Amino acid sequence: MKNIPNRFSRNIGILSSEEQSKLFSSNVAVVGLGCTGCMIVEFLARAGVGGFVLIDGDRFDETNINRQLYAKSSTVGQYKVEAAKKAIQEINPSASIAAHPVFLESEENHQFLQTSDLIVNGVDDPFSMVIIHRIAKALSKPSVFLLSGVIPFQGACCVIPVDSAVDYETLMGLPTANQPLDRPLEIKRDLFEKITKARLSSALRRGVIPGPWVENRLNGGHVPSFGITSNITSLIAANEAIKVLINRPNLRPVYAPDLIYFDGAACNLTVWRAKPGKFWFQGDF
Repeated sequence: MKNIPNRFSRNIGILSSEEQSKLFSSNVAVVGLGCTGCMIVEFLARAGVGGFVLIDGDRFDETNINRQLYAKSSTVGQYKVEAAKKAIQEINPSASIAAHPVFLESEENHQFLQTSDLIVNGVDDPFSMVIIHRIAKALSKPSVFLLSGVIPFQGACCVIPVDSAVDYETLMGLPTANQPLDRPLEIKRDLFEKITKARLSSALRRGVIPGPWVENRLNGGHVPSFGITSNITSLIAANEAIKVLINRPNLRPVYAPDLIYFDGAACNLTVWRAKPGKFWFQGDF
């Protein structure tokens, strides 16, 4: 591709013209447009990704402003997907954007994701994460997995390829692995209790400040979430997504079961190498 629009011309030299063309013709689905999803969308759009499917049934509120890129006084009350769509259009008016203000609550909701080349998980609800990665597997789509939030200054991500030897649920040691999701309300509750307690225990060991929010979280409330760590993790995930999309032979993403692990407290960025048959658990993060 010879004619690169000026707004993307500074990418060339880091990317080849052919790789930039691949990004222009790529379509990425981002499920969850909160802290992680917004930042990933922003920098995929600035890299020149030409198509997006945005999925999130939530609206912005004031508690999102501390960390979510598109949460501002002017967007409080707006659907997150609509704010993200507007932001992409400001960056690239030629982008193709499908914005769906819905939640993915079933494996049957795959119709939204069929045209995408890559699926990015931007949600933090354990059951929704299971749904997203099951749909990706069923559609033979690579997916990006990331975790960041309550553990102070730490996050993790990786790419789950189409031919992955380990699926998301096995990777994270979830009891739903290889099981039908035929009791969604019960399974959602059980996953929440199992993972929430483990993550809270890990967070308290690693320096999160105790307070009334702990009891509130155990009853289904929110956790503390700090913007810097989550957004750094999101940028790392966006970097991995671009590696998948341009498919440069010597620029390999970190594939599951290995994980990129960011520790902002120690200023470390490392790759955790999985041992055979021994993977991870969401309570580690």
